[in-house]
Formats: sequence, structure tokens, C-alpha cells
Amino acid sequence: MKKNLILSLTGIVLIVFGIFLYKSISNLKGILEMLTYILLIFGIGIFGHGMGSILIKYAIKDNPKIEKESLVALEDERNVKISNLAKAKAFDMTVYLFGAVILLLVFLKVEERAILILAISYVFINIYSIYYREKIEKKM
Repeated sequence: MKKNLILSLTGIVLIVFGIFLYKSISNLKGILEMLTYILLIFGIGIFGHGMGSILIKYAIKDNPKIEKESLVALEDERNVKISNLAKAKAFDMTVYLFGAVILLLVFLKVEERAILILAISYVFINIYSIYYREKIEKKM
């Protein structure tokens, strides 16, 4: 519970600092402008993660039956397999979507550096996938 509270507070601090930076510095350019958005995005994500965990724990703390059911559901082999299959399907779709976005950006004549960054990320993701596929196949 303490970890989630610290996460939530950290998220709030990042959000406030990002807004403060955005409002206080006029005529933001380049890295400073990007930094404000990065702070906001990370702040919102960290806050949402921490607060979500706090709310879930608060909702089930008075009902041990629901708490036990949720723990069993998380650790149930069938639910784990369903979750892994859903992740695999989402990854498959992401690979095709990522390729389509890169192709679209090429047709729209977006700056080469942006396309190169996406293309390198795309290749890295696929190499990562192949590496872990081989690693898991050797185990089994």
C-alpha cells in the first residue's frame, strides 16, 4: 500500500512539475517543450498505476471472499493461458500495424529521421521476439 501511495504522489509531482514548466517558461522550443510532455505522460501513467492499485485494494479489503477470488483468478492456470494468448494476438496485430504506420509515414513524406527511428524500433521488436521464441523453445 505504501509503494502505491508513493507511486501516486510521484505521479502527481511529475504532472505538477510538467504543468509548471509549461506555464512558466514562455516560448518553449526543442528539448524543453518535449520534456514538459514527457513529464506529463510519465506522471499520468505513474499516477494511474499507483491509484488504480490503491483503489483495488481499498475495494476488496472489507470482503475477504472477493480478495481470495481475485487472487485465485490471477494465479489460475486457465486465466494465465488466456492472458498470454491475448497478449500474443495483440503482439501479432501490433507487428502488422507498426509496419503499416511506417509505410504510411513514408508515403506522407515524413522526415527520414522519424521513419528511421520507427523502423529501427520495429526491427528491434521483431529481433526481441525471435530471441525469446528461441530461448523458450530450448527450455521446452
